[in-house]
Amino acid sequence: MAYTSVGFNPLQTPGLDSGLGSFQTPSLLSGNPALGRLGGGDDLNALLQPGFGGMDPNAMAVQAQGQMLEAMMMLLTTLMKNGGTSADSGSGSSSGGDSGATSAISGGSSASGGSSSSGGDVASSGVTGGGANASVEMAKKYLGNSAISLKGKLDNYSAAGGTGNDCADFVSAILANTQGFKKKPGDASVATFKQDLLAQGWRKVSKAESKAGDVVIFNGSQHTELVVKDGGAEAIGSNGGATNQQIKTDSLSWGSQEFFHKG
Repeated sequence: MAYTSVGFNPLQTPGLDSGLGSFQTPSLLSGNPALGRLGGGDDLNALLQPGFGGMDPNAMAVQAQGQMLEAMMMLLTTLMKNGGTSADSGSGSSSGGDSGATSAISGGSSASGGSSSSGGDVASSGVTGGGANASVEMAKKYLGNSAISLKGKLDNYSAAGGTGNDCADFVSAILANTQGFKKKPGDASVATFKQDLLAQGWRKVSKAESKAGDVVIFNGSQHTELVVKDGGAEAIGSNGGATNQQIKTDSLSWGSQEFFHKG
């Protein structure tokens, strides 16, 4: 469709700004090359002269008025639409507050994830309470079993000494499962186990003061067992020498002995 330029006089057209000037409207007269443009009022007057282009001046005036009204409606519609869009976009920007709230919520969720770090000190999923009596009862459950066979059955126990050197590994595992001892990989060594007992608040007591659930260490750091009777009358541990150690009781009738009590 061809377009025709129409000029408005703001003094004669209420509500229109003087800066609007002329604008394009669909031309109903585009078929005649001589009528391709309607400029200001002078062009329109010339167009309406009798016999111009062979068209009826009254009919042309009606067409021109219709074009002007149509153009005005299009302009008003466009202005209203643009104004509504701006208002909509302004209200839409407020939705950014929701995204901020969402960020705050997600931030709270991530903060709660910090609690997972508290599990970093846990040696295994085994029992970690029960006290001295629980230590004795757990150790007795394994009487007669070979030390190596307890790997995978006793929490915190790895049979690090193979078949012949698991005394400290066994006792430290029992304490980790029942008395809250924080076992470390090096505690399969009697000397290291002794140091960690002292570091974690265990104290030396005499044989007569020792209680069931205490620890006895032989000859400085040669061997260790768990006391099962008050006064150091009996102990239990991984015994049997260099090969095929088993969980056995001991009457504590040999070597020099040191006793350690929790707290």
